[in-house]
Amino acid sequence: MYIPKKNSVKAFTLIEMLLVVFLIGLVASSMILVVDNKDDQNRHDETILRYKNIRDAIIGSHHLNLNGSPQINGFIADMGRLPADLGELITLSDPELSTPKIIGGGEIQGALLSHGWCGPYLSIFNQQFTDGWGGGFEYKGDLELELQSLGKDLQKGRISKDNRDSNYFYEADFPVEAKLDRNLYEISSGHLRLNFVSDGNSSDATHLIIGILYPGLDTSKKIGGGSLDYHSSIVLAGVDNKTPFEINGIENETLLLQKILPNKYIRKFQVVVYYKGDGSTPALPSANGALEDSEVEVDQRVFQLVPQTDTLCEVTINI
Repeated sequence: MYIPKKNSVKAFTLIEMLLVVFLIGLVASSMILVVDNKDDQNRHDETILRYKNIRDAIIGSHHLNLNGSPQINGFIADMGRLPADLGELITLSDPELSTPKIIGGGEIQGALLSHGWCGPYLSIFNQQFTDGWGGGFEYKGDLELELQSLGKDLQKGRISKDNRDSNYFYEADFPVEAKLDRNLYEISSGHLRLNFVSDGNSSDATHLIIGILYPGLDTSKKIGGGSLDYHSSIVLAGVDNKTPFEINGIENETLLLQKILPNKYIRKFQVVVYYKGDGSTPALPSANGALEDSEVEVDQRVFQLVPQTDTLCEVTINI
């Protein structure tokens, strides 16, 4: 009697099954590594973008131009100082400064220079200034400007190796140096030239008192004169800093802006002639609310200062 053979099925050996499992695990781990590296790169790129946004909100973007001239913007330009903390880029606690106003406006007719907070200076993410890794940016703004992300490990001080494939690349602080180059935000060079021109009047003035308006100007103090030293915003006065400047025989006067501006963060100013006369000590009013009684002349231009640029600002004064 013929009995047909059953179809034999060859089974996988244990070794073959282990090999398959190993290969599947290897492919899966490779996929996870690729995805993880891609995620790290995205977070690193996001950190760079947010860093640049915060930096430009503070110091302004030098790439913006208006009619071929640099457009002065950013917190420093509006306030004449560094932010006390990053939160000031979003809101300002001082109600007096939180609304921009014309310096001397109302008291000094012709004043155009605005001062005050014009934010928010950036669209904030989660109101916490986080980097791409979820950590907060480190910031200091007292004597120097420092801004830095601590990287993936959220630990300060780890420096990346040159090789981008290094295991420590994403753990590195960004940027490696927290301090910003001062040339990016400080005014290092500039001059104010005052040209004195006679208008042919027989009663030509022989003495002047000239001041400037700038962001952060303290108008709560008296301008000075007589027994008082002139206010710090007075840039041209007598040798004793209490009497008018004598212009007899002088055609112009060039002043170094770094000596007359209160700090290196002032980006814009306007020139004011407070007094023009025969040299008798003028009874100057206070700078707080009483200037409307004083005859002043304001140069209508608002001069702008750009970092890394030796700016020459010229004003012609008819005497």
